[in-house]
Amino acid sequence: MYGGEHDTDPSEPERELRFSHWSPKSGSTHKPENYHIVTIALGDAGKDTRVTLTQSNASGEVTGADREHRADFEKNWSTMLGGLKRVVERSKQ
Repeated sequence: MYGGEHDTDPSEPERELRFSHWSPKSGSTHKPENYHIVTIALGDAGKDTRVTLTQSNASGEVTGADREHRADFEKNWSTMLGGLKRVVERSKQ
């Protein structure tokens, strides 16, 4: 699952999306072992929907580069999730 490929959990196809992600900002070379796996899961939250995003290395290990860039990862995903929330809330009006 590299190079922009994606996958879903077969037991919950409408509730989870998993895809590979690599960024040149990580300072790593563009190789499969340097990709992150991003999972976006949807869950019930009363009348709302909870969106949970996780990011991990393809190897499952935490590297020094991960620790170094954690704030950048969190900022980028927070911005993306904030934009998603605005679009969804606008569509409810």
